[in-house]
Amino acid sequence: AMIHLNVEEIENHFKSIKSEARNFINEKSEEILKEIHRKVNEEVNKFSRLQLVVLQLEPFEKTPTKKIKRFLYV
Repeated sequence: AMIHLNVEEIENHFKSIKSEARNFINEKSEEILKEIHRKVNEEVNKFSRLQLVVLQLEPFEKTPTKKIKRFLYV
């Protein structure tokens, strides 16, 4: 059997799936960050509490001894 697929329709379908997945990932990421923020603040002293939790998309740049270069992220 010879079949011709409508490539444009397939691309549109996968674009919509991709955008839905991206939205789902963003929502879940926000939920996870809020949960981390809440749990850490429950565990630490009042003066050590986190003010803000930010998602770092790229891996942290590290020194040769595998320590994070903190001065780059202030």
